[in-house]
Amino acid sequence: SQISPENGYSTIDNTPTFEWTQITGATKYLFQVRDLSNTLIAEILVSDATYCSGGTCTWEIDQALPIGEYKWHVRAKNGRNFGRWTAYREITIALDLP
Repeated sequence: SQISPENGYSTIDNTPTFEWTQITGATKYLFQVRDLSNTLIAEILVSDATYCSGGTCTWEIDQALPIGEYKWHVRAKNGRNFGRWTAYREITIALDLP
């Protein structure tokens, strides 16, 4: 499951850090960011050994996201098998926060 950012989160940081729960037995995680029209913005397959520790996986997106609204989700992988996607969480990259 996703940890942060929470659904509906708004930030001026255009390279936010994403966190999700480490899954026992997973060797990798497929992570996606899409805009609200469902266009793929970023996708990366990250290693459990490199990005996860103590039950939490952390990845800072390596491309700056333009101001706008996005949704993100992740799924675990073991061998050739993928788990189910988590539900989407929405995040807004804002110019200024209210």
